[in-house]
Amino acid sequence: MRSNLLTIILILISFLNCENDVLSQISVADNKSLSQSQKDSFIKYVSGFPNGTQLSIAIITNNDVNYIGIKKVNNILLSINNKDSVFEIGSITKLFTSTLLAELTQEKVITLDDPIENALPYKLRKSEKDRMLITYKTLANHTSGLPRMPDNYMTGYDSVLLREYLQKQLSLSSVPGEKYQYSNLGVGILGYLLELKTGKPYEELLQRNIFSKYKMSSSTSEIIKVKDRVVSGRDSSGNTIPNWRSDILRAAGGIMSDVTDLSKYVIANFSNDSILSFQRQKTYTSDQMDLALGWHIIKFGGNTCSWYFHNGGMDGYRSSLLMDLNTKCGVVILSNVSSSHSKNENIDKLCNELMKQLFITTNKNNSSICEAPFLELAFFNGWGTDKNDSINLLAKSSEGIIGVWQKQNSGRIITRTFLPGNKVQSDFSGDAEIDVWGYYQLNGNQIEFRDIGGAACNTSGLYEYCLINDTLSFKLLNDSCDGRSIELSGIWSRKK
Repeated sequence: MRSNLLTIILILISFLNCENDVLSQISVADNKSLSQSQKDSFIKYVSGFPNGTQLSIAIITNNDVNYIGIKKVNNILLSINNKDSVFEIGSITKLFTSTLLAELTQEKVITLDDPIENALPYKLRKSEKDRMLITYKTLANHTSGLPRMPDNYMTGYDSVLLREYLQKQLSLSSVPGEKYQYSNLGVGILGYLLELKTGKPYEELLQRNIFSKYKMSSSTSEIIKVKDRVVSGRDSSGNTIPNWRSDILRAAGGIMSDVTDLSKYVIANFSNDSILSFQRQKTYTSDQMDLALGWHIIKFGGNTCSWYFHNGGMDGYRSSLLMDLNTKCGVVILSNVSSSHSKNENIDKLCNELMKQLFITTNKNNSSICEAPFLELAFFNGWGTDKNDSINLLAKSSEGIIGVWQKQNSGRIITRTFLPGNKVQSDFSGDAEIDVWGYYQLNGNQIEFRDIGGAACNTSGLYEYCLINDTLSFKLLNDSCDGRSIELSGIWSRKK
């Protein structure tokens, strides 16, 4: 149930790259159905894993799914058909536990803000942070203040050990509802409470309320049902290891599934399904990430774009899932890469890269507020580099604020270019790539900036500007983005 969500949030926001790994032979490149960018991504992110590694991938566009299977054999990446192979999905399980919560809430069996003590047959150990009570909602969105795992966790963890922890050892790190802190324990408790409220086992709830509804016939929390199709998990060295033994916290990471089933769940989220729509509603907001019931909502593109995200990590498996509701696109990756492997986060990086490629392809001819969060779309939609001919032509213009403006900063030249169509871009390093791009709006002697790509700020900024001949300066009026206010300070000179 290990899941490095905070790390992955940073990966998704900054779109970091990792170093290339080179194989002597790459037979996956012979797969004619793959684009060159997809082939390059597989080589980049998969090559460093041990022999025996499998990835099962679903790339979803509206109701269409393209399945890709990869297996590393003798240091060669082979294309295989494994869309119906079953993997432990780890913490992606939490999405389904939260779907159950959403349905029981809609049926008025549960109220999200009910204290969980109302359902437990015993009282929780009191803490100085218990000014607000732990609720179902705070369990589902990781704001309960509960730790990642209980201190007394061991193999075969049961209701007796859970009760001992909650009554005698419980200590909260924050007031419930105030702070995000990822907790397997919290969602494990949530699943246990759903069983208590309904009188039904977790597996029965899953099958009756979710898997049968969405025709997910390969999904279960009981391995015996799918044992003939399970891909063996592997440790960090690539040795096969036994599957995880289900326990009282199974609602946090105990489901097994395949990409065929998970694609059906993603596609259902693109529909008008009232339960899934309720589950996706925001229950907590921060600068770079919002939270729904189970879902992490990653914000980027100056806070104009968002992807719903969850990943999962077990001793023998790593999984990742991203979906975009606006473009109705998604990527699911299941693998038998151990969460303890030094490059296990490459699964999330690959998922992000495939999603980015899908997003760019889908959005190239689709004008919207989320039009250019990536450099490729920025160039396509009229932004450019300081070495672009159309940008250099602006240096010859003296018409208002439109033009190329520069200033010295610690020995570097910073360039901010104001383009026609209210577009603006910045280059911090003098290379051929722009670092931030977005829009500006003039109103008298005031100017408002709204970033949409690169090292973008997630809030707009308002300034007073002073333009005298070929010099330009800005006075801060209202901007919570320190980086932008620092960049705009000083005197700018028009490039001749």
